[in-house]
Amino acid sequence: MTTKIAVEDFSIENSNGEWSDYTLKKECEIFGKTFNEEPLELSIHKKQSLENSIAKINEYIKWLGGDCKNKLINSVCEHINSYSSVTVEELLDSGWYESLEIFRVLLTVTETGEVGADISCGDNYNEDHILDIELLGKEITDIGYDG
Repeated sequence: MTTKIAVEDFSIENSNGEWSDYTLKKECEIFGKTFNEEPLELSIHKKQSLENSIAKINEYIKWLGGDCKNKLINSVCEHINSYSSVTVEELLDSGWYESLEIFRVLLTVTETGEVGADISCGDNYNEDHILDIELLGKEITDIGYDG
């Protein structure tokens, strides 16, 4: 599922100060799953605009839809290995990626126009905790379980 998103697919929620906040009124794919339970949130710095950022947003959502899978799996393995030993193969064999349940997605377009994301999800590895993933561009900048 590749969903092309247009400016009119967003509704503005708040526009004051440094940021304008929007919600997406259309489902999209995040980590290989249709995300539509909660609205995807978007925050754009006032030096950027939704109209000028829409191509980057579409490219980023496409990347989050599935192209980031290997990077995500390797980053989660690295994080888990800081306190337990799990191989990429073990994580894949457990159906970890397929088990992801996306709870919240916040995309951000920074002052310089770079797109990033904060994503909260559940998985089958640490079922009692939420996995928080922070990305800037196509790099995972922070990853960890709450609590």
